Amino acid sequence: MNNTISHNALIEKSKAQISSSIDDEEAVLDTQAGIYYSLNSVGSYIWKYLDTPKTMSQILEHVKSEYEVDDETCQASVEQLLLSLKEYQLITIRCE
Repeated sequence: MNNTISHNALIEKSKAQISSSIDDEEAVLDTQAGIYYSLNSVGSYIWKYLDTPKTMSQILEHVKSEYEVDDETCQASVEQLLLSLKEYQLITIRCE
């Protein structure tokens, strides 16, 4: 599995999921597999931002505007989350 995401890659939520906020976390249900996933507050912040498709650059800027984090840490953490979401088929990542 490729462990980097291009800054111009388009990230979009899967159509086969539903989600709900619980306090500052997000519960996401993969409707095809019938499995729930829980996102912490940062993951929830990103998940809500993906209500419309966004580029990796947009997501990184969005996270940096809310959290005090350096570029390298932000990129690594966001990529790790997005690649996990992709592995669970909760998002698609399209390279433009």
